[in-house]
Amino acid sequence: MLGFIVNFGSSSIKARLIDTDTKKDLFEAKAEHLKTESATITTNADFFSQTLNNCKNMSNEEILRYIVKNIFERGIISNLNEISFVGHRIVHGGTFFSDSTIITEDVIKKIESCNDLAPLHNPEGVDGIKCCRKLLSNIPHIAVFDTAFHQTVPKRNYTYPIPTELTNDGIRKYGFHGTSYSYLTRVLSEKVGRQNICAIMAHIGQGTSICAVQHGVSVYTSMEFSPLSGCMMGTRSGSVDPALIPYLEKTHGLTAKDTLEILNKQSGLFAIAGTSNMLEILAGAENGNFSCSFALDLFCQSIAENIAKGIIALGKRPKQIVFTGGIGENSELLRNKILELLKPFIGEFDFHSSPKYGVSVKGLLNNLKVEQKPEVFVIKTNEELEIALEASELLS
Repeated sequence: MLGFIVNFGSSSIKARLIDTDTKKDLFEAKAEHLKTESATITTNADFFSQTLNNCKNMSNEEILRYIVKNIFERGIISNLNEISFVGHRIVHGGTFFSDSTIITEDVIKKIESCNDLAPLHNPEGVDGIKCCRKLLSNIPHIAVFDTAFHQTVPKRNYTYPIPTELTNDGIRKYGFHGTSYSYLTRVLSEKVGRQNICAIMAHIGQGTSICAVQHGVSVYTSMEFSPLSGCMMGTRSGSVDPALIPYLEKTHGLTAKDTLEILNKQSGLFAIAGTSNMLEILAGAENGNFSCSFALDLFCQSIAENIAKGIIALGKRPKQIVFTGGIGENSELLRNKILELLKPFIGEFDFHSSPKYGVSVKGLLNNLKVEQKPEVFVIKTNEELEIALEASELLS
């Protein structure tokens, strides 16, 4: 099957054409910095890249038409009917969706009813659905939700201790990065067997979260009601005392909107180190910059604390620890610092490397029995491929 995977954001549109049989990308497009002077559309296929500038005034529909036209011009397909489905990444499905679903008018209405839960993402996703359905009207459209993977989290792990009239209105912990965790679970299942999964997974990038997965399903996630919560991140604070909001209103004249803007865009690594670029922070720490070293320490401690919560949710020492995301995949120093902090939970360890499975795999060697030794996996996530695979499975 050929799947056309789209992800509409507030200032970007990303699209990939994926062959689900071979799991290969045939075409990729990124429209970035939309509605600004630096707006560009870049397309890639067969190692050939092409960029369109001067596209500031193009609408989302016009951008989508340009991308699809480019697929034809590259000779990748000759007819739209060669595309089997369009897969849409939707951030928030509320409590409506626990699996991927074929998009209907009713599904769109339910997604729109979750807009207030993800105001920066869901409206753009709905706009993407409408644009794609207009252009690719005879092809099935599938919604894949970031929140769906976490619908298996036990009630004790998603309930806030607040009045029931509020929880009955949908105020609860939802969790995000679900498409990434679903892909990691798929890969890990191929290696150790789904029923043998007892894992802590850490998606560490500009957005950072933790997920505990047991027998292939999510039982805990650090992101809660919104993607602001949980771990410290690139520009996001992670969880803070909610009393901070009225305090800043009283002492600094900041509205709730002002404070949320600060917590989302001016906090985290950026607030401590002056940059959210982990390469710059690592270089600064190596050169003795205190702010960079302190930011790195805070970041690792925040992640370790949330992993500890995940271990509690598992109810036992994890068999696997999985790192992914731009930072989690590429910084061995950061992974080591986090694992050092977790010694009280996973014991003393030394690393050994193994090329098996085609991914970087490291095992913890300690004084535990052989069957208790956790393995540490570094797996490159592929959310677009996961969307394509889930959609193709739904249509099979």
